[in-house]
Amino acid sequence: MDQAAAWLLDRQRLAADLGAPAQATRLRHKPGLSTVAALELSGELRWIRVSTPGHADKLQRSIRTAEAHGATVVTGAICGTDLHWAHGPAASDPILLRAARPGSSAAGRQVIERWAGGGLPVLRYNPSRRMVARWAVGSTTRNDSDLLVRLNAAADPEALRVPAHLAAHGVRILVPTEVHRNGRISFWPWIDGPGDLAGCDDRQLLQQAGAELARLHRVAGGPGPHHGPDQLAEQRARQLRSLRLVDTELAEQAAEVETAVRLVERRHVRVHGDFSADQVLVDAGSRCVVADLDRSGFGDPRLDLAGFVAVELIDHGSSRRAEALLEGYGAAADDLRPWIGHALLTRLDQPFRAGDPEWRARTRKVIELAAGVLA
Repeated sequence: MDQAAAWLLDRQRLAADLGAPAQATRLRHKPGLSTVAALELSGELRWIRVSTPGHADKLQRSIRTAEAHGATVVTGAICGTDLHWAHGPAASDPILLRAARPGSSAAGRQVIERWAGGGLPVLRYNPSRRMVARWAVGSTTRNDSDLLVRLNAAADPEALRVPAHLAAHGVRILVPTEVHRNGRISFWPWIDGPGDLAGCDDRQLLQQAGAELARLHRVAGGPGPHHGPDQLAEQRARQLRSLRLVDTELAEQAAEVETAVRLVERRHVRVHGDFSADQVLVDAGSRCVVADLDRSGFGDPRLDLAGFVAVELIDHGSSRRAEALLEGYGAAADDLRPWIGHALLTRLDQPFRAGDPEWRARTRKVIELAAGVLA
């Protein structure tokens, strides 16, 4: 692991150098080049970029972009290294500013102005990638009830087509009310209710979520990529390459486990692509609503079922809640083992990217879970 990542992961040193309690999360690490992260500094959400001399031009460009929109950017260097850093308010994220184009897009201008002014409660911020926030009722003439607003760095031309296609076939799913900038900015209905299924032990709701997933899998047609065995093997390979950059020993252990993954696509259906408990919202009427179709495409339905189980094993150490979901779906768990192993091995980078000081131990635990499932 290089000096930039080590500095960001060392919360005591980070706080000492920045002069306030600090924590880096959502790391996007390019060893020897630059590292971008979300920074929680004295309770304020900010972006931070650490760059080598070879990437100094990109660091300066980020600073200029943020300052051009009125942000105050703090800069400095990591003592004893040739690394320089800069951090600014999350609303001045240079990549997301370019995606929003507030100078030419009315929707982009409204989002950035409200975000910078503190009038946009942020629910999720992934630097240089995405911001998700609650758009309060009466914020503009566009809404008479609260909305969810998403700002994406990348274009998503299918942001409306995929959920609209599924909704037209009876799937209870979030469908955007507005899409701008080729999918980079979108507004969605706000779901009033207890939240998502991540903290839910209601067996009936879990069964209902399984039935909703089965309904999604029965929908034919619509746009989306193929998530076949070859594409999934490349996902695992990318995870191993990323892990090798920060810990070769862990990467070797994971690579040995990965050789046991054998995926055979028996059915080819519409899949969610990233299905887990936090992708299922519960409304005020105790109805499950599927969300976040960014990775939806076509593949074996076990991809979604195994993904749910894998997250349960990582977060809770048990597949108990997944059993209720599988009952509602109508599937047996015996056939899922290689797919669960795959799903676990595609989540190896999550502890590191979360900025967890114990990321090595947590990553090792995921590898051990995969080894146990595949044994």
